Amino acid sequence: NFDPLAIAPELLKLGTEGIMRREPRLPHESDRRRSSRFPLPTELEFRVLSRNAAGETGSGRVVNVSGGGVLFETEKPPDSGTRVKLSIPWPVKLNQKCNLKLVVEGRIVRRYDKGVAVEFEKWEFRTQGSPDLANHSVLL
Repeated sequence: NFDPLAIAPELLKLGTEGIMRREPRLPHESDRRRSSRFPLPTELEFRVLSRNAAGETGSGRVVNVSGGGVLFETEKPPDSGTRVKLSIPWPVKLNQKCNLKLVVEGRIVRRYDKGVAVEFEKWEFRTQGSPDLANHSVLL
């Protein structure tokens, strides 16, 4: 299971600066979510993996991320049930030097207007931005 804080504890520090903090839940709210949601104000790119529209690409804006998935908005959301691959710039650098991106494969489990909820099937961090390190997987 993906846990943004376990993988990058620096996110707690970022949260105090308003970049990323746990979304609060009110005591009277019933919430079936298994994981806390964290706002992540960044763009993302996606590619459709499902056979009916394989190779179709798009971009959007992350609303939040959790241990089980990501919610994002896009102008042309793919249909529910579609498998997608997402590339999300990560706000914490590897060794405070190298930019990272979160690469996720998952299935769209919910769609509304421009919103898309993707449940993670697999994920990994990759380096980005440095020609000699670009697209290498990172074990954290």
